[in-house]
Amino acid sequence: MVYISFLKLPKIKVAGLLSLALLLGCAGPKQRVHDSPVGNDFVYKYYAPEKSHQKSIGVIALGGSGGGIEGASSLAAELSKYNVGALAVSYFGSDNLPSELELVSLEYVTKGIGFLQRQPSIDKNRIGILGVSKGGELALLLASKFPEIKFVIAFSPSNVVFQSIAPSKNWPRTSSWSYGNKAVDFLPYKYQETGTLFDLYKNSLEQEKLYDSAIIQVEDINGPILLFSGTKDEIWPSTWMCEKITRRLNEHDFDFEVKHLVYKNAGHIFSTKSNHIDDDNTAGGNGNSLAFGKSWNEIGDFLKTIK
Repeated sequence: MVYISFLKLPKIKVAGLLSLALLLGCAGPKQRVHDSPVGNDFVYKYYAPEKSHQKSIGVIALGGSGGGIEGASSLAAELSKYNVGALAVSYFGSDNLPSELELVSLEYVTKGIGFLQRQPSIDKNRIGILGVSKGGELALLLASKFPEIKFVIAFSPSNVVFQSIAPSKNWPRTSSWSYGNKAVDFLPYKYQETGTLFDLYKNSLEQEKLYDSAIIQVEDINGPILLFSGTKDEIWPSTWMCEKITRRLNEHDFDFEVKHLVYKNAGHIFSTKSNHIDDDNTAGGNGNSLAFGKSWNEIGDFLKTIK
């Protein structure tokens, strides 16, 4: 367990978020991909599907708070095993993009929708999104606002928009995302003298007067949703937040299937395979290898239902 003093904010950067960033930035297996041109204002790696008589599903893949393209590319590499067109998108931390996760434009990320729609091998009516951690938060938020996204897969997501992660600016009280040139309503951090990163997020969720306005309107999503969480998540209470998502969907008579799978002893990160997936770390869990295999089998079955 890593403990952090929130009176000295740089320790969050060192002990918590940057450790998570390293884990979320683990590269996947080497495969042939189509990279965005150097200097391009849209940073991506595209894993094209194998040639087929039928058009394939397209999926946008979003990494977490590690930034850059590596984490998303690992997810896209896994997705490509199911013969989908998998588009890894970097939304900060790459050249020509914001250096930190603050006020990231939703419209920027939706360039991925247009990219997939232009691919002759992709079915324009079967484009979805997959995200991990902050990328899961982003995936749900994007799908709630852009009906072209027809399904969502999210590992360890949030049910609310949280404050930005911008340590070099001394943790400003700003949103992670923007839409229509305006900040998306968000839940600010509620700091305390000592505690873990998990405690920070848990305490922040208890701010009743600010909580409701930060909730992601998941009932507006235009397709089925598949959620994963682990009981040993040490970053934030992902299982609790996923349960909040499913409850909200039920209360709004959601028209599509929603499934939340909870893996015992899995931590925050089990969406990609690595040599250290079950090591003790700030993300938690020693059942991540098992959760990795089971979750991707579920994803394979889920993708078969997208017609």
